[in-house]
Amino acid sequence: MKLIITDSSVFFDIIKIQALPEFFALDFEICTTDFVKGEILESEQREAKESLTNS
Repeated sequence: MKLIITDSSVFFDIIKIQALPEFFALDFEICTTDFVKGEILESEQREAKESLTNS
């Protein structure tokens, strides 16, 4: 099943509660847009996202 994230605040909230690895471990294909990816500006947040995704 696909989970489509259309708002970057979802990622910010997940990062804030330090649950990003658990989020990506869910049994979903997680999809988002380039716009949402571009909203993740802080290097620590970007590194956390990139360590779990392929872009």
